[in-house]
Amino acid sequence: MKINGSGIEVTKSISAHVEKAFSKIKTVFHSESSHLTFKKEGDDFEVHVGYQHGKDLVQAKSKSDDLYNAINQCAEKIKRQLIDNKER
Repeated sequence: MKINGSGIEVTKSISAHVEKAFSKIKTVFHSESSHLTFKKEGDDFEVHVGYQHGKDLVQAKSKSDDLYNAINQCAEKIKRQLIDNKER
């Protein structure tokens, strides 16, 4: 997964957290292309994820005062969308 921070350094800790948050999703839904971008807006962090699985491109956005919480919220949203698409 490609990770970009706008105005914020992508640390090893952030990278490790992203990999952990998306590890179960990647096991079931292999991604041909995925990206995560984040930025600080006032007191909050905004996270955007795009995840390509086969023909499906799912996207999620989340905002939180805790970057790690926002990453987890996006991972859950992506997982739900992929499961919904699979059940169709």
